Amino acid sequence: MSSNAMSIESFALEKLKVRHPELVKNGLRRVLRIIDETIGAAEFVGDYTPGFIPDATIWDAANQTIKIFEIEDTSRINAQKLRTIQRFGHDLYDETGCYTELWVTDRWGMDEKKVWQVKDEIMWTYEPTGEWLSETEIDRREQSTPDT
Repeated sequence: MSSNAMSIESFALEKLKVRHPELVKNGLRRVLRIIDETIGAAEFVGDYTPGFIPDATIWDAANQTIKIFEIEDTSRINAQKLRTIQRFGHDLYDETGCYTELWVTDRWGMDEKKVWQVKDEIMWTYEPTGEWLSETEIDRREQSTPDT
């Protein structure tokens, strides 16, 4: 990678850290160790090779979610990388119950967007209706339904 690309990545990471002080450059292995320490996922953490290195990560312990950040100008997300991240997210959920979100940002670290979350692909039967819905859809319905 050229020194110019590194300076772009550093600039974007600095901007992201202003909004997300807990953000760590790369950091996926560190987050997996935290998951192991808190819920006991040594077998998954020790043997698992994700197949990608994120530009940055955040562990959101309250929501048991890994937020993966990619800076589009330094390592564009092609179809293969997206599938690898999605496979990781599903494997992580299956083994630990933890969620994964993929966020992208521009080279300036300003325009961040969530582009994928495993909750959109995990399906459950929604008890009140018997429909198969994603966790995200169930969460939306539960939040819009007044308590009786």
